[in-house]
Amino acid sequence: MPEYNLDALIADLCNPRQGERGLEIFSHLESSEAKKVLTQAFAQRNVKERGYLVLALGHLDRPFVIQALIERLSADDSDIVRAMAAFSLANFKNREAAPALINALHDSSWKVILSACRTLQTLGLSEVATELFALLQHDNWMVRLSAAETLLQFGVKDVRILDALELLTAQPEAREHDEMITELTKLKQQLDNEDTPIEDQISIPQSLDEILAEARRVILAPD
Repeated sequence: MPEYNLDALIADLCNPRQGERGLEIFSHLESSEAKKVLTQAFAQRNVKERGYLVLALGHLDRPFVIQALIERLSADDSDIVRAMAAFSLANFKNREAAPALINALHDSSWKVILSACRTLQTLGLSEVATELFALLQHDNWMVRLSAAETLLQFGVKDVRILDALELLTAQPEAREHDEMITELTKLKQQLDNEDTPIEDQISIPQSLDEILAEARRVILAPD
């Protein structure tokens, strides 16, 4: 086990500028020692630092990491940290986090619900359809859209999804959504022209018209 100073290691793990160095040391610790580091880090650090730490853990393939992220998703008092924990769990292609992610669909924060919904879609956990249908009535526009997209991704053919999408397209947030996509597309094209590796990390969502057209194709097509 490498020698390290606990406070210095925690500081590095919670600092974007030093996180790589901190993860390098952290990744070589025994599981029991690593858990102790995480327990102290999450107890001592502020929201921003805890949020960065859960994002960093998403890139570390250690058995105890998923459990640490589940604990943050289930119990952190910050909705930002909970949402980031749900986001990081998408990097682990197993079902261990499924119960916590499903519970997160009932979180009081739309940010957590949105992140959990997207991670469930990434993991292909289609058994959450009942919860997703309930989210089609959620107060937040982005949550409703994500729930509809996830149901479509799971191959669910139900006119309620189409009805929800048609309502979404008629609301002011739809224009903002499509304007964001236009700007992202321009940025990606610019980076493509500059041959910058960052463009590979930019994923362009579908426009509302594209999502609605796909929904009509899937849902209204004869069996």
